[in-house]
Amino acid sequence: NITPINKNIKIGKNVQLYPNVSFEGEGLIEIGNNVKIGTNTIISSNPNGGVKIGDNTIIAGRGAKERISPASMTKVLTILVAAEHITEEQLDDTFTMTLEITDYSYVNDCSCVGFLKDEVIPVRDLFYGTILPSGGEAAVALATYVAGSQEEFVKLMNDKCKEMGLKNTHFTNPVGLHNEDNYSTPVEIAMIMEYAMSNETCAKILKTYQYTTR
Repeated sequence: NITPINKNIKIGKNVQLYPNVSFEGEGLIEIGNNVKIGTNTIISSNPNGGVKIGDNTIIAGRGAKERISPASMTKVLTILVAAEHITEEQLDDTFTMTLEITDYSYVNDCSCVGFLKDEVIPVRDLFYGTILPSGGEAAVALATYVAGSQEEFVKLMNDKCKEMGLKNTHFTNPVGLHNEDNYSTPVEIAMIMEYAMSNETCAKILKTYQYTTR
């Protein structure tokens, strides 16, 4: 069912490529059946690996199943878990930033949005702040809003990993700070991203290039 375009790119049946989709790199790219690829998408690969879109198959890879520190990719799971534990109406609720959270971000040298102590922030802005500037204080605030504390939120994160069948992923914080027990693999990080993109709220945030706070 795969039709080769050239030696490196093969496309299945009923594939919709919207305007300005481009391919780059020297690795093999295969796109399965019934796949839609949006406008201005760049699909890249390298000689040491390959990309297969549409059926979760890894056709080639280097260290795809080795444990690594997920770093700020952790925040993708953070917003996914948060999105699954609040209602649409709660996005317009507010959270008051605390000194404990801003100090935590400062002491751990996190990238930050710039929220200040006692600032009243819409929950929606915490979601965007967690992803667009990779804000550490936004991620911790979002976790605290949802679960009451980082610790309780991390339990929800690890429960979600078990639900997804991730066997080599474990988190100790919602930010991505380095810790021996905060780990994942490239393939399981990709699974988290795919799952997040199936959530309407997460997909909207992850696709956003620019956001103006309210």
